Amino acid sequence: MNLADTILSSGEDASIAVALSGTQLTYGELRAKVAQTAGELLVAGLKRGECVGLLSENNPFWVVSYLAIIRAGLVVVPIQYGSDPENFRAIVSDTQMRMVLVSNRFSAKVSNWVGAPQVGTLSTASPN
Repeated sequence: MNLADTILSSGEDASIAVALSGTQLTYGELRAKVAQTAGELLVAGLKRGECVGLLSENNPFWVVSYLAIIRAGLVVVPIQYGSDPENFRAIVSDTQMRMVLVSNRFSAKVSNWVGAPQVGTLSTASPN
């Protein structure tokens, strides 16, 4: 059992698990979104132990994405939203990440950076 499994197993389905940015998710909703997103990461070809970047403001997308990355056996690389292209490229190079999950707010910013890995805004991790 990993950290994501421990967190996800700690509440009743109807209990509120996340309340951020005016959005609430119950444990049941959170479990479903995390499971779907973790599956999508693995279907995308990522392998256990690979790094996945996460660039988002504090919102349910961040929580779902963070837990999904861990649940899939991947390594979360949080990226500060104030990062510039040079800093971002250094992080990508150092971690050899092939994917970064980005909230809608920052997806255009990252997709325009040369050398950026595949950018994913997985619909199951939404709301953004």
